Amino acid sequence: MAFANDLLCWGQAECTDIDHKRNKIKCKAAGVVRGDTADFEVEYDQLVITVGAKPATFGIPGVAEHGFFLKEVQDARAIRNRIVDCLETASIPGQSPETKKRLLHFVIVGGGPTGVEFSAELHDFLRSDVAKKSFPDMDKECVRISLYEAMPQVLNMFEKQLVQYTEDKFKREGINVHTNTAVIEVGDTCLKTKRKEANEIEEVPYGMLVWVAGIRVQDVAEQFKKALGQQGRSIEINEYCRVKDTQNVWAIGDCTFGALPPTAQVASQQGKYLGRLFNNFAGSSPQALDMHSHCLSQEPFQFKNRGAFAYIGGSQAILQTGSSENPVVLGGHEAYFAYKAAYFSKLLGLRNRLMVGTDWFKTQVFGRDPSRV
Repeated sequence: MAFANDLLCWGQAECTDIDHKRNKIKCKAAGVVRGDTADFEVEYDQLVITVGAKPATFGIPGVAEHGFFLKEVQDARAIRNRIVDCLETASIPGQSPETKKRLLHFVIVGGGPTGVEFSAELHDFLRSDVAKKSFPDMDKECVRISLYEAMPQVLNMFEKQLVQYTEDKFKREGINVHTNTAVIEVGDTCLKTKRKEANEIEEVPYGMLVWVAGIRVQDVAEQFKKALGQQGRSIEINEYCRVKDTQNVWAIGDCTFGALPPTAQVASQQGKYLGRLFNNFAGSSPQALDMHSHCLSQEPFQFKNRGAFAYIGGSQAILQTGSSENPVVLGGHEAYFAYKAAYFSKLLGLRNRLMVGTDWFKTQVFGRDPSRV
């Protein structure tokens, strides 16, 4: 986000480079249609970087080529179509048992909230919607969901009792959780894993692999970070959300992950804080010299943890709130209703709430639509 004297809109474009010395950003048109020009520059007074992050593959061979990610809308569409492809291909008459077993093995790599929630949603979709409606003759014994995590446990940010509650539920539902197990290579039909306490490498056939094992900053943020000489994993900011070693560049959200968790809760609070900071500066007296002096007169940003949720399937969730010294934990259907209420309250506008509420009602009554998109 860049702003000068007036608020302007430049259509669908993406920033390709940040020149903080000249107070300009380089952009290019991001749409399919092209006109006479595609590249242009925008001058700014204050620059706010909110480009988020992208999946991190950690240099593991085959992940980028064969894995599916969960960051963009098109990722969700691709995953949905791949699931249907696996189910339809496995249903072709004459398919060998080994091929069926491979096609119906769905692998998720990454045991954070995203990986756990996707595993739970996928289990609900396959067991409740697909198996009963579109593929009633599908061999349910061949359908498997495996969750791989390189750390000793999933959901590291949650209390141990909630982690155990989730793992016990996954075990009852038949979701295989493999902790202390790293994926070291991914092929088009098979991946290789290695357990930390063992030297042997296991080959695991699969039909679809979803990679949610970590994030890294976007390319434009990485270039900017290197131009400033910063060495960390993300853009370094000070207590006022201003990028270190700059005077008028600010950054919030996942592009600054590090001390704070890369969650929407953090980004939302940072955005509101920065909005108040700019509004206070705009309404200050003409004697105010610059934003640097203005910041010193303001309270620094402080993240207030409102709690964390994770959906674990079967209309159940886990909830953790309160301080780290005295956490409040809850698991089951009660946590699920609190989870839904929290997300519903964050939707912007009556229209969005009506649309989302209607979708939830239709899903609860009629189930999910298993067709392609």
